[in-house]
Amino acid sequence: MDALTLSTLAALVWKTVDLFKYAVNGKLDPVLTQAIIWVAGIAVAFLAGPLTSPRASRSGGSTLGDLDSLSKVLLGLTLSSFGGVGHDLKKLD
Repeated sequence: MDALTLSTLAALVWKTVDLFKYAVNGKLDPVLTQAIIWVAGIAVAFLAGPLTSPRASRSGGSTLGDLDSLSKVLLGLTLSSFGGVGHDLKKLD
């Protein structure tokens, strides 16, 4: 597994832990925000699926459209979590 895959999966774990932490403490605004972010990430993964890069098509490379549904869900969850972790780290400055 490469570093990018590991870091995006770690981001998913980070945001899942945050979600449970907020839910247990009764803070529903951050829970709702994270749920909306995850739904948006999944939607973007599915909407971008039919798009193909001419370069990828010519070179025989795989595209987002080649992924199955569960892979697109995981991609949407991990990438949106990665963005959330970036936002969290930016707030520390």
